[in-house]
Amino acid sequence: MLTILRGYLIILGSISILMTEITVESVFGVNAGIVWEALHQNGPSAIDNLVKATGLSRELVYGALGWLGRENKIILEKRGRAFVVSLMP
Repeated sequence: MLTILRGYLIILGSISILMTEITVESVFGVNAGIVWEALHQNGPSAIDNLVKATGLSRELVYGALGWLGRENKIILEKRGRAFVVSLMP
């Protein structure tokens, strides 16, 4: 779960990140880390499951997936009507 306190402290589970400046890149990067961790713990997941597992909005999950995709860290497969995301081996 992502928590922002006073706009600068981001807490992800037991990991805290102190940011001196909040930028679009840092927010997407943190969200990408949250989604990556959910995929690492739960394995391949549909978008709806990532939304539930991360507590992020659907829009933020899509943004994080875009970031991870740009870094070639995920595989996206269409299974029936759903897209399933998994980490690159």
